[in-house]
Amino acid sequence: IYQNEVSVIFSRACEYGIRAVLYLSSTPAGKPVQVRDVASGLDIPSPFLAKVVQTLTKRGILRSQKGPGGGICIAKSPESIRVIDIVEAIDGLGLSEVCVLGMPNCSDEEPCPFHDEWGRVRTEFMKMLEGKSVSKLVKEFDKKKFVLNR
Repeated sequence: IYQNEVSVIFSRACEYGIRAVLYLSSTPAGKPVQVRDVASGLDIPSPFLAKVVQTLTKRGILRSQKGPGGGICIAKSPESIRVIDIVEAIDGLGLSEVCVLGMPNCSDEEPCPFHDEWGRVRTEFMKMLEGKSVSKLVKEFDKKKFVLNR
């Protein structure tokens, strides 16, 4: 996704986090990469990505090494990181609880016109995020010959 395109569902920080983890999963395991190189490879502002990296590092998804030869890398195997883990670390899971129309009083007791349908869609969407590991997602991108870094 280019900088001026906006996701319908995730924050820009979350988009960048997902893209950075996918990018890092395609680099040699344990070999640190400079944040500025990841940012450049993904056409993401480096200062913004640095903040996202801090969040993902605190959550144990990425590992950061300071000093010469330092940088960032994935802290776990790509098979063990699910997309939902990245989303939860950056955006939280509020998406699974909010009304699609933003109605503050929408609930099972006082449903908005989209409540039931959104509930079903939201449940399927959360299952999709939980069921996709970074490794699986990268394989699916490769299979479709989709270029992750532009």
